[in-house]
Amino acid sequence: MKTTDERFLAVNQRIKEINYQKKVRQARLVTLSIGVFSVILICGIAIAMPAIVANMSNSEINGLENLGSVFYYGEARSYVLIALLGFLLGIFVTLLCTALQKRIQSDEDDQTDV
Repeated sequence: MKTTDERFLAVNQRIKEINYQKKVRQARLVTLSIGVFSVILICGIAIAMPAIVANMSNSEINGLENLGSVFYYGEARSYVLIALLGFLLGIFVTLLCTALQKRIQSDEDDQTDV
């Protein structure tokens, strides 16, 4: 027979395991949701592009041979814009990775305490 203290510790350990499993499920759900949303967004934009281009006038279509380039007119603003967007993306990714690393470490610490 187990003592009351042993039962109490076993119940606490099981509660921590269940909470950890909930966190893992939530993280998977968030990741899956973001992935599905991204695919739907990309597909929606791809489906909408022909209609957007069809509604353009001929004067607007003349510059479309270089549609993927913001550097078409050779203005310095385009270079600055791309540099700032790249810098902000780098900051965002760094902060995201740091937050995920802290979360993983805290989950591992919680798991080792169990």
